[in-house]
This record gives sequence, structure tokens and C-alpha cells, in this order.
Amino acid sequence: MTNLNSEVNTKYVLKLVEGPHRILSVVEHPIKRYEILESEIDAIVENEYKNTWDLYSKIIDYCDGPEVFNLCYPYEYRESFIDGAKRPKHVSYSDAKKHDEEIKQKIINSCNLKNKTKEEVKIYCQNKLKEYYHQEKWKYAKKVLRYIRCLNLYNTIAEIKTDDKVKMYSSDEIGWTTFSYSISDDINVLVKTNFDYGASSHFYLIIKYKNLIIIPYSDLVHYYYAEMKDLISYTRSYACRRDSWHYALNFVEEFANKCLENPEEFIRHYILTEIVEMMKGLKATIKNPEEVLNKIKNTKLDYIRMNVIRPFNSNDKELYEMLPSESISVFKAEKISGALEFIESLKQIEDLCPELSPIIDEIKDMNFSIKNEVENTITSINIDLKPLKEKKENVDNEIEKLDNKIEKHEKKIEKIKEGKD
Repeated sequence: MTNLNSEVNTKYVLKLVEGPHRILSVVEHPIKRYEILESEIDAIVENEYKNTWDLYSKIIDYCDGPEVFNLCYPYEYRESFIDGAKRPKHVSYSDAKKHDEEIKQKIINSCNLKNKTKEEVKIYCQNKLKEYYHQEKWKYAKKVLRYIRCLNLYNTIAEIKTDDKVKMYSSDEIGWTTFSYSISDDINVLVKTNFDYGASSHFYLIIKYKNLIIIPYSDLVHYYYAEMKDLISYTRSYACRRDSWHYALNFVEEFANKCLENPEEFIRHYILTEIVEMMKGLKATIKNPEEVLNKIKNTKLDYIRMNVIRPFNSNDKELYEMLPSESISVFKAEKISGALEFIESLKQIEDLCPELSPIIDEIKDMNFSIKNEVENTITSINIDLKPLKEKKENVDNEIEKLDNKIEKHEKKIEKIKEGKD
């Protein structure tokens, strides 16, 4: 099996547990392992007198789960286009023996008898058969072990979900997923992932405190094969590695515990510090948007990456295909207008944190400062769109004509079929 660089979701599931006085702590929850079974599987693979039927008969009682698990194990999160773990196919004794005989005959037929004695041919064929059987059993065992370990992970997470004291836990899902965790009455967490999609993989965490989304940043994610881009907002961004679950859960643990310890002080210092960082990003976007946008496009994710900020709004993920000539202005407008929507959330805690008042005014001023640029960009885009719309209309008309022709032919075909019947 693949060597893993982390034991999260392989040997244990990380969970965030509420203890006495509502204090949260990160705990490792062991995943059940069948060590004796796994050693027996290895022994069958190495035994030249055993075949895939022997393997199947050994593991059949351990594969009683769903047809497929859409889990990454044993692959890391930045690999590409990984299939789910499928339940091992049924292998009957008679089918296994028949298959073995067919392979044996193929190998014998492929032997070159020239210049070789019968004994040499026999030894050659025996070695080839051993090599083939070992490889076949190894491939089957690999699938078996993956399925059993995914089943154990699935059952472990199912068990964790039944515990009301568990507020958050690690996961291993392939593709686009969103997990929502209610940490407390005031704190909610979203984890958005897209594992095993190569360069388009991502791992984002978003925290909402009361009605305030805590300073989401943003990445421009390009899905190469789908030919689309997403502008994804987040509180924190993590590398697509299993170890990142430690960083994510520890961040939520620290955030929630500090909030519980002294809410007013937490709001004043923690959130204000984050807002000051947001303002740095907004000012950088106003001053040099091209440099900021290129940084987002080109920076590789490390353990924690906090890029230029885009405050969260009701549509946290937007389709973002832009013409190169207008992309800089559109990017700048998206950042500043997003911050404008964020003002209402800031006003809710303005009484506790008066320092927010000049920040709110500054965001408004930034928005007005790009008004003319945005209007000019919209005008430019509309000019570019006009001939494209006309071209699309012409193509749509041609498609409609062809559809009408196809419909006539389809009716004729149906009549011919009726006559033939």
C-alpha cells in the first residue's frame, strides 16, 4: 500500500470534543484495524499454492459495507482523479480454478520450444505462473485492504457522529464537499474541500461568529478539465494533506476557547486584528491589483496560506470566467464591493469595538474610489459582448433549423420501424 505522510484518517480520526465547562480539545479517535487478518492476507499472497479464491474466502466476512466508498485512502489529497474504494468482486472456487487453467494454457502456448528441452520449458512456465499468480493476488489484496480500511474509517466516523460532545471531526471524501459543524450557539464552521483533483484540489475553513463571517480570504481556483474558475472565500486555507486536519481543528479549538473565556475581549482584539489584516489586503488591491491577482493565481498552497481578503457574502462561491483585458478591474471591484457587504456585519459589533467606525468609513471611501473605473469596465464589456451576442443568435437560429430537419427524419424513421414491426 502507499506510504502515507500522516496518520490522520489512516490510524485515527481527529475530533474536537467538548469537555467540562464547555472547553474544547482535539482528540485522536483510533480506527479499528484487523492486524491479524492483514498478516493472513499477506501470507496468502506469498503462498504459491494459494489463489484469489483463497483470498476472497478469507475476507468475505469483512466486506459487508456499501458497494463503493468515495474516500481518498490511501492516496494523498493532491493526487488526480482517484476512484472510490469498490467492494471486492465475488470469486467462486470453480471460476478461480477455471481462470488458473486458462492462464496456465496461455503461458504454455506462449513458450518458445525451439532450442529448449521439455524440462527447461516446464521450469520456465512454472516460474511465469508463479510470477503471474503472485501479481494477481497482490493486486486483489491491495483492493481488499483498501476497501476494509475504508469501511473501518466509515464506521469510525459514523460512531463519532453519535456523540453529542463531538463538535467537529476530520473527513476523507473525494471531490467537492461541504461539512457544517455547530461548535456553539455563537460559532459555526464550514469546511469546504475538493480532494484528489490535482492542482484544483483545495481545503478551506470558514468560521461564522454570531452573524459575522470572520474575514474570509479568497483564491481563484482553476478547474482545468472543466474549463471553469471559482473564486472561493474562506477564513483559513490549508495544504491538501492529511496533516492539515491538525491545523484546522487546532485553529477552531483556540478560536472557540478564547471566545468562551472572554467574549468582549476576544471581539476587541482577535477580530479587530483580523480586520486590520483585511484592510491591508484591500489597500494592496486598490494600489496594485494586478500584482495581487497574479499572487493568488501563482502561489502554491503551504500548510496555512492567508491570501488577499474578500469578505464573505451570500454566494460564497462564484463562477468566474473573465476576459483578460477586464480581469484586473473586475477583480478589484469584486474585492471592494465584497467588503462593502461586510459593513453590516461590522456594525453589529461596533458598540463593543469603536475602532471599527473609521474602518467602516474607509471601506465606503474605497468603494466610491473605483466607481468610475467599474462603470467604464462594464461599458467595455458590453461593447465586447454585442458582436458575441449577435453571433450566438445566428448560431441558435442555425441550430433551430437543423433541429427541425432532424425531427422530420426521426418521424420518418419511426414510421419505417412501425411498418417493419
